[in-house]
Amino acid sequence: MLTSRLVTNSCLREESAPGKKANGDYKNKNRTPGAALSFLADGGEMGALLRAHDWSETTLGPPEGWPPPLRTAIRLLLNTGHPMYVWWGPDLLCFYNDAYRQSIGPERHPSSIGCPARDVWREIWPIIGPQIEHVMSGAGSVSFENARVPITRNGKLEEVYWTYSYSPIDDEMAPHGVGGVLVICRETTSHVLAARLSAEEGKRFTELFEQAPTFMAVLRGPEHRIELANPAYRLLIGDRDVIGSTVAEALADAVAQGYLEILDEVYRSGQPYAASGAKYAVQVTVGGAVNERYVDFVYQPIRDAGGAVTGILVEGMDVTERVLATAALAESEARFRTLAENIPTLCWMADESGAAFWYNSRWYEYTGTTAEQMQGEGWKAVHDPDVLPQVLERWRESMATGTAFEMVFPLKSASGEQRSFLTRVVPLRDSTGRVIRWFGANTDISEQLAAEDALRQADRRKDEFLATLAHELRNPLAPVRNASKVLRARGADADTREWATNIIDRQIERMASLLDDLLDVSKITRGQLTLHKQRIFLSSIIDASLEVARPLIDARGHSVQVLLGAEPIEVEADPLRLSQVFSNLLCNAAKYMDLGGHIELSVRRERSGVSIAVKDSGVGVEPESLESIFDMFSQVKSTLDRSEGGLGIGLALVRGLTELHGGEVRAFSDGVGQGSEFKVWLPLPRAAASTMEIEKPVRAVQTTAGRILVVDDDVDAAKTLGCLLELAGHEVSLAHDGVQALALAAELRPRVVLLDIGLPELNGYAVAQAIRKEAWGQQMVLIALTGWGNEEDKRLALVAGFNFHLTKPVDPEQIENLIARPPPI
Repeated sequence: MLTSRLVTNSCLREESAPGKKANGDYKNKNRTPGAALSFLADGGEMGALLRAHDWSETTLGPPEGWPPPLRTAIRLLLNTGHPMYVWWGPDLLCFYNDAYRQSIGPERHPSSIGCPARDVWREIWPIIGPQIEHVMSGAGSVSFENARVPITRNGKLEEVYWTYSYSPIDDEMAPHGVGGVLVICRETTSHVLAARLSAEEGKRFTELFEQAPTFMAVLRGPEHRIELANPAYRLLIGDRDVIGSTVAEALADAVAQGYLEILDEVYRSGQPYAASGAKYAVQVTVGGAVNERYVDFVYQPIRDAGGAVTGILVEGMDVTERVLATAALAESEARFRTLAENIPTLCWMADESGAAFWYNSRWYEYTGTTAEQMQGEGWKAVHDPDVLPQVLERWRESMATGTAFEMVFPLKSASGEQRSFLTRVVPLRDSTGRVIRWFGANTDISEQLAAEDALRQADRRKDEFLATLAHELRNPLAPVRNASKVLRARGADADTREWATNIIDRQIERMASLLDDLLDVSKITRGQLTLHKQRIFLSSIIDASLEVARPLIDARGHSVQVLLGAEPIEVEADPLRLSQVFSNLLCNAAKYMDLGGHIELSVRRERSGVSIAVKDSGVGVEPESLESIFDMFSQVKSTLDRSEGGLGIGLALVRGLTELHGGEVRAFSDGVGQGSEFKVWLPLPRAAASTMEIEKPVRAVQTTAGRILVVDDDVDAAKTLGCLLELAGHEVSLAHDGVQALALAAELRPRVVLLDIGLPELNGYAVAQAIRKEAWGQQMVLIALTGWGNEEDKRLALVAGFNFHLTKPVDPEQIENLIARPPPI
């Protein structure tokens, strides 16, 4: 920067007479014309323009008479490659060189040559005028760096920045000894604007860095000097002042726990390192308290343009609460297993335009991709191409409106599996509210969706079951109602009444069978069904099953072929329960065939067990339903055309009972109309006899007719049971609530009390307990008669003092047997 005065030749100053105008004195000197204009030689375009300019119209006059200081300044101006400008004389006439003319625009070139500065630079005179006057007054030079001096250029006022100096040109003939001003300048507009843009970008990055929900730090160089650390990171390390220090200097606790070694390896290898649920013990001061935290984090190498590692980005999340909660809920698992192993979350960030620039380690683990593959629009490769257009539409809408994005769509895993993710993306804004980043999280909800679908399917099957149950219960109720009316008819003879009575008995047995099946399935589901196993020939169980199914088979005109083989086969089983398995399969085969069908039951040894197959020529099963038909309440094919449609629990009962015996059952069919085959496999018993659960014999105690108290809040149920007992020769009294029952028991002292559990005033348990507290109630036989029949109900009855527990509906003969031969519960 030129700040010194231009010193003119001393001999030229001596030739000037004092008190005369400089121009007049100078042009009176004897010079040759060529020598007089040598200072205008060369200078490129501007030299030519200065030589060709008509100076006679200016206060300077022809160049031959110009003062030596001006000539020296012009020679310097025309022969330098730096932008220079000269203002001369009281009018500050303008001179400039080729290097400067590029900056002033067509508005001033070449028209400003030799014109007064105030006219040429009218729009900026308030800025530069005082600066020029300062120099012209002899006060010295002035200089400025990156100063804003907007000028009119190319037809508009432009924001222009300059680095420039104004220096005096000495002239003893001029006022204050200054004849003009030499300007040396350089336009710095592009530099200033670039620096400003860089600062703004840095500010935005800093804001994002500070606002990040995860902890972040930037480490530079092989010594891992901490260059940046956001609030979350500072909180993690105990709010220590670490900026400018190395990890080794500032974080002794991290060094002791091996984190420095990991950083060294990441810097050396250039490979990122990720950890989940890692333990980090923070001790801010020596001897101070140790705060144990758990973090998910990644060490991501930072590379320069040449690919060399220059630093490491530390990013992660404090998951202490998550880890401790997981450990508390699953003590049998490893204490330090991270939540990420159980709830995978894929996270990523995008800039304000929606271009993704960062993915967390879980994204790469799940998708099997690399950072290079995810550059640009690489993320589209992990989307379902059929769903991608909808995702893009929603994403563009969110970016256009600046609103959060939420959508469920599939993402492809490294193995090629498509899993459903709930994706949420939220905008991050700067202090002005402008979106500067987007943060996204993808949560795997495949299992949740599958569970919801399973619940919907279960709900649908439940509705179908309830409709079928209503149908199955209404069917027997209709003939019961009709038969009861027949019994009341005046003209009914004995045979008709016997026929009607048989119908009622048969239909009641049918309803009881339905309820028994429901209770059995419930017990199996809860693990409360006990098998009474014994060694028994399989043929005897099959015979019993055929006996049960025979009426239905014969009624439909089916034929049955049984292939048992020559060698008898023993199994270790509960005869009653295993008979249920085969009778269910045989009845199903009979129900789902047109009249005159054929059933084949075959037995053969295979593997380490025995296989029993029931094959029919019926309606068959669709292939996609072969597994679901064993589900509870499953109704694969509408059975409106078959009165024996069932509740959809028979095959569930078959599977449950088979599995309790250590076996398995499978269904086979070539499709609808192709018949079905059900195969049951059972293990063969060991060679040595096993210890079996043997039912204890009933201790028979012969009794005579006696006084009986029947207690039930259902008046009809109490009266009908009382009537049957009176017909059997007993003396019967009735009660319909707990208080009345207790009073009659104390008054009548019956030998047997048939006691309902759900009673008003006092329930059956309370009545039984009250009776047992009395001396007269110690030998009384108490029989619980209730609709609740699980194992817990039986246990509560025993605790309350009951001798027996019967589940409604009860066969009167069973009651008679208990009265006659009362064993303990």
